[in-house]
Amino acid sequence: MIRWIANAVVVLGCGYLGIAYSKRMDARIRQLEILEQIFVQLGFNIGFLAMPFSLALKAAAKSQQGVLCRLFGSMAERMIRTPNLPPKIVFQEALEECKGVCLKQAEVEVLEEFMSHAGQGDRENTMDGIRMTEAKLKLVMEQALAEREKDGKLWRSMGFLTGLLLVILLV
Repeated sequence: MIRWIANAVVVLGCGYLGIAYSKRMDARIRQLEILEQIFVQLGFNIGFLAMPFSLALKAAAKSQQGVLCRLFGSMAERMIRTPNLPPKIVFQEALEECKGVCLKQAEVEVLEEFMSHAGQGDRENTMDGIRMTEAKLKLVMEQALAEREKDGKLWRSMGFLTGLLLVILLV
């Protein structure tokens, strides 16, 4: 009886690990969607409301919810407190402090590239940077959706199958 319970625990534990990794892929997709919405709001704040970059970033961060909004909100606060600090450095510091960000290196590089030019130059240059970043994020989003479609089911199945394999090997 105890052996069957232990076997069930092994199968369910491995299955849980597969589901957890698959959920992380879903969280990445949700964060990319929020990121796109933040950039649309940022473009509106800078292009139409003519807000300075730090205030536009703060307002865009308040328009959404989630870990990325906290990331950009803390960035905006730091940029307001220390206006001479480059946005790329502020972004890197905020990213290190912020927990729960599911973005991969490709998305972080796109954001770092935007932040290296953000707030410098006139409003048109900033808007061009926002449009370029939005286009890159759409490409990354398409790749992430394809990856989730392909690998999400794989990880869930592999978790349970690994659990079954371990039970077979232990019996």
